[in-house]
Amino acid sequence: NVAETPECPLGIGAELLYATGEMTYPELQGLYERDDSTCTADAAAQVGGDYARLHGCTTFLQVDKDAATQSKITWHSSGCGWAVSRATGARRLASTACSD
Repeated sequence: NVAETPECPLGIGAELLYATGEMTYPELQGLYERDDSTCTADAAAQVGGDYARLHGCTTFLQVDKDAATQSKITWHSSGCGWAVSRATGARRLASTACSD
């Protein structure tokens, strides 16, 4: 029962694993830590169920990545489940007007 799960002194997280076959985006695999700034009563109501009673957060950030390469797991705006967002890093657009 999720409601009886004790708090962990190391924090709360998730691990994303790909069990079989070739993973399209292997950089998504790994550990994700709860983003405490997304833990609110509104978030708990949005997520709902046993998970919300214990956690009440809508985002988990990938561990050991800088901001440009950090993927995240978020509660989908449809309210139907979790989604993984892959970080694509900074994108630089080329200008045709530049000579260098």
